[in-house]
Amino acid sequence: MIVWLVVGLAAGVLASAFVSYRSYGLFADAVVGMLGAIIGSWLVGAFRIQTPLDGWPRTILVAFIGAATLLTVLRLSSPRRRFAWSR
Repeated sequence: MIVWLVVGLAAGVLASAFVSYRSYGLFADAVVGMLGAIIGSWLVGAFRIQTPLDGWPRTILVAFIGAATLLTVLRLSSPRRRFAWSR
């Protein structure tokens, strides 16, 4: 369980910084990262994406891909559609 939290937190913080240039708080970033790990593993498997990494770095990369995808979809579906670069 602690591993999920650490990976989720790392991926969530990275994805939040990449997509919106701000953090949503440790708990929200960890949840986004854990959901991102599920989405990312599905995307990597469905599209047969090969990653050059192994072990922890691969796990964090796959979770980051999923978390960034999740945040982008949520931003595009929100009424305001606010991205950091569109201010």
